[in-house]
Amino acid sequence: MTMPLNRNQSEIRRLLEEIDSQYQSAHQALYNLNLGTAQHAFITARMDRIGQSLDELKNLLGEDEAAKLIIQQLDKSAANSKGDNK
Repeated sequence: MTMPLNRNQSEIRRLLEEIDSQYQSAHQALYNLNLGTAQHAFITARMDRIGQSLDELKNLLGEDEAAKLIIQQLDKSAANSKGDNK
């Protein structure tokens, strides 16, 4: 059963926003001081959530299209966080 196009677009947008949010959280944890050993677990959890969102995108779009979108989103997320680690 196929989802209506605009519902798909909303779901895709939500997943990309989720990916951005998780990436930003992991990036902040990586560059913030005094997080100790909790830092690794926190970052790992964020990366796992990105993986789950990618799996959902694959189900909606297929593997190739999902891979293209995730690369674009992570590039945007990385560019947005470049100045944060100064």
